[in-house]
Amino acid sequence: MSKRQKIVVTTIFGSALIFGAMLTNIGPGLVEVVVVTGLVYLLSAWALQPGLTGIEYSTLLALPTLLTAGVTLTAQVENLPIPGKYFLPLGYGAALYLTLLAENIFNVSASRGIPLLRAAQTIGYLLTLGTGFLVSGLLFSRHFPSWLNFLAMFVVGGAAVGQALWQVTLDETNRIKLVLGSLVSALCIGELALVISFWPVHPLAAGLALTTMLYLLIGLIQHDWQENLNKRAVLEYLLVGIAVLLLLVFTTSWSA
Repeated sequence: MSKRQKIVVTTIFGSALIFGAMLTNIGPGLVEVVVVTGLVYLLSAWALQPGLTGIEYSTLLALPTLLTAGVTLTAQVENLPIPGKYFLPLGYGAALYLTLLAENIFNVSASRGIPLLRAAQTIGYLLTLGTGFLVSGLLFSRHFPSWLNFLAMFVVGGAAVGQALWQVTLDETNRIKLVLGSLVSALCIGELALVISFWPVHPLAAGLALTTMLYLLIGLIQHDWQENLNKRAVLEYLLVGIAVLLLLVFTTSWSA
């Protein structure tokens, strides 16, 4: 079976799992998220073989895993509108298919350059931000304790930043720099999640704030690694962060 065929099988099976999660309860709380996400992780690893080795089990598989977790959380939303019930599995299937195609390009490009690498990097970057927004927004909609929000976003943030940074130079990436960049970013995102837990913001606003932090960290570190980080780039990212902060301040209801 070719990689393309295995990706199609994984996409179909993953969509079926999401549809099943909308109809039944596999387990209480986050158990369903863990089960569905774990199965898609294993299927994604199978689909990207051969050639998946070492650090690629975390860098290449982080995005499809986070995407699955976010969509599974969405499937658990009570009274989900009817259009969502029909289109969520289909939309997830399309996103997972594109994600796995992009990850396969990264997998191949790690050993030899191919023309589609830049397109895959663009798709991967957009999916990373979209997935970060989906997961963080839905996480805060569940009203978990502040410490759990910190731990969840520490893991999600570290995984999202780590796979995005690895895409910059692929197997030429310095592993120590990658780990340090991921851990520092994870701590920043986790601490922001902890602060927002005590802030009366809407879950979507919390997702926007955390996604903005994700955007800033990935952008600044990538510029630094590519040795083109200058005052103009820093100012542009700083202005984005300030704009989102002001938006949160002025749209938050502080009366109750």
